[in-house]
Amino acid sequence: MYENDTINGYGIGRVYLQDLSWVTSLTIAGATEDVFVLGEFPLLTELSIADLFFEPPLLNPYYKHLTINGTFSLLTSIIIEDCFGYRVFISENNLVENADYTAFKSVSGMTIYSFPELAMITIDNSNLNIFQIGRDFRDYPFPKLTVISVTDSVIASFLFGEEGNDFPKLAAINVNATIMSDIDIRGNKPETETPAYLNLTSGQYEYIEIKGSIIGSIDLSGSSVKSLEIYGGTTYPSALNSLILDGITFEAFYPSIRIQGDQPNMTMIELVNLSLSAIVIGTDTDTFAALESIDISNVSATSIQIGQRATSFPVLTDLTVNSTTILGDLRIGDESSTFPLLEELYVTNSTFTNLKIGRFNDEFAVLNLIYLENITLSLVN
Repeated sequence: MYENDTINGYGIGRVYLQDLSWVTSLTIAGATEDVFVLGEFPLLTELSIADLFFEPPLLNPYYKHLTINGTFSLLTSIIIEDCFGYRVFISENNLVENADYTAFKSVSGMTIYSFPELAMITIDNSNLNIFQIGRDFRDYPFPKLTVISVTDSVIASFLFGEEGNDFPKLAAINVNATIMSDIDIRGNKPETETPAYLNLTSGQYEYIEIKGSIIGSIDLSGSSVKSLEIYGGTTYPSALNSLILDGITFEAFYPSIRIQGDQPNMTMIELVNLSLSAIVIGTDTDTFAALESIDISNVSATSIQIGQRATSFPVLTDLTVNSTTILGDLRIGDESSTFPLLEELYVTNSTFTNLKIGRFNDEFAVLNLIYLENITLSLVN
């Protein structure tokens, strides 16, 4: 036990706290073993956790766990600072081995966790293997969670919700100056609520996957990315209203942007000053009901595909590709895809192997101009 290992000023070694009905604020600092905060905390309003430290072995690494489960009727904020070598679960934890925790979960009919007033989660200057909120088969809501902020940290896996988790009041996920390997953001938000901002700025964010209906816009300013995958929602439709990427660094063997699933609210896509492998906008049977314009400019890619089998772009009127180099094909439509309002297609100052427009039974009902200027067709042996 380190000299500074404390809970509210009292020295500690291992932490297991359960059913502290009188506690109004709780500070845990300096633990080096698993930390559990479980059960009934009816008066707790603030939870602060700092200086948890465990150095995983280099060979067959493993990690310590911070598990926050229970009924926290008044808890409004969770602050995590200066923690290293831990996995954090604001959800059921199925990875930790602990007999007391197993017994806690086994109580028949128990609500494993409830955070009716939790509004803010802050992570600063920490190195975590996993941060997980929700994302289990319990499908519990987080009815007042408004903001998650992460700064100056390293998180291998950032797992935010599942489509069974409701986050009706989420306004923003703000991540800055941070390294994350896997970012998986899901969850539901009713259509009557304002979509949230996803800000991943000035950091390294490798594999980003967005599903569900909580995110309305994405900011990757000053960041490097390996892949960005955007999916439609199931319970509620995707809320993403546009995708504008300008000058983002894509770094990987096969860096890519992929947008799939129905996107009923997306009105505009702008991809500018990018170098990556593949761009895919729309996959089989997807509908982009509100998408009016696609602008691809000063992009270097292996392939670009806009629409696949039966993809529908019912209101797309503006499609422009400019100053773009493609090692393979530029493909627009591919078997029964529909572009009923697209009148003009502009491709200028660009290089590619083939320009393929449609394949079989595609609809370009009003397309009357295909404008090509300063085009180079590359040859493939």
